[in-house]
Amino acid sequence: MDLSEILKESKAGLSLEVFGEVAIKAVDAALSEKNGKFYVKCQVRGKDVLAKPEEIIRQLWIYRLVHHYRYDIKRITVEYPITFGRDNSKRADVIIFDADPFNSTLPRC
Repeated sequence: MDLSEILKESKAGLSLEVFGEVAIKAVDAALSEKNGKFYVKCQVRGKDVLAKPEEIIRQLWIYRLVHHYRYDIKRITVEYPITFGRDNSKRADVIIFDADPFNSTLPRC
């Protein structure tokens, strides 16, 4: 199975065109199968996560941020908790910090 087949499962009509062949090949190479399910190695977390369409798109964006826009991978985080008023149950898909979040007392987006 490859990325395009995983994205076909989505009803959102997702397309890989915007990411380019190099990014698609890189993320496709990060796919693996375990117990009949497909996983993709997260570039930020360094672990295998279920290869759902949303995760494939996230990994393609991360690849683009690092290799096209030259952001340091240490400044990127995923599933970052955010607060809207009193609601603190939301998470941002991808966050890029101004500085290394582990060396800063006040991470800023």
